[in-house]
Amino acid sequence: MNSSNSSEHFTSQNKIKLSSITSPVTEISHLSLNSPVDGSYIIDEFITKQEEIELINSIDLREWSGNGIPPNPEMRRRTQHYGYEFSYRYRKVVQNLGTLPTFLDFIIARFIKQISEMEYPNMCIVNEYQVGQGIMPHMDSAELFGPVILSLSLLSPCLMTFTHTQDSSNQSIVLLRPRSLLIMTKSSRFNYKHSISKDAIEYYNGEEIKRDRRVSLTFRTIVTSKDEEEKIVGTDCKSGMRCTTKSNAFHL
Repeated sequence: MNSSNSSEHFTSQNKIKLSSITSPVTEISHLSLNSPVDGSYIIDEFITKQEEIELINSIDLREWSGNGIPPNPEMRRRTQHYGYEFSYRYRKVVQNLGTLPTFLDFIIARFIKQISEMEYPNMCIVNEYQVGQGIMPHMDSAELFGPVILSLSLLSPCLMTFTHTQDSSNQSIVLLRPRSLLIMTKSSRFNYKHSISKDAIEYYNGEEIKRDRRVSLTFRTIVTSKDEEEKIVGTDCKSGMRCTTKSNAFHL
């Protein structure tokens, strides 16, 4: 996949440092921050339109689950799981699926190149949202997943709402445009639930946001101890190496 044109504006001088993320971030010109939630920001046009087309083509050539199809047949939306299989019914990781597919290589390479202090993600869940589908407010488990969550949006825009876990009146809404990358760390990761409504049409600062088919790729690092690893089916990666990271490493 050709990925040479999408991130030419990134340089070693403006590489994102996770430990220094605060809100708002205004000194880095290529960041489009529309969230007041500490530790979250959005990079618009993280991939090119051509890369988006190729990603969708690669994804649609693979098998979807959900809507009666295992694993997770109870899900109303379609998903694909890579690296590890997550059970929505039991809220836990149930199987090691091996290394991530090669069509994701250029995205992960871009993560590593552009974001410092980041572990190599070993899990990716692809979610498909048709018109009328959303996600309920939730916070990703801190026991299962590390401190950084990366979510790449494709095809259609949507609004994501952050709601503080201790004060439901403390809410922030962000606009996720196609090809944008949402990074959640710190407070946005551990003190806020995030959700997406089912509304077909939404409004953001006077702009009409019309929903259509949307696909998101959410990258995480699984946090497990050695004992926990042995409980997961198929813990050996195809490479013969451990796929998990240290407990201080890296929506379902």
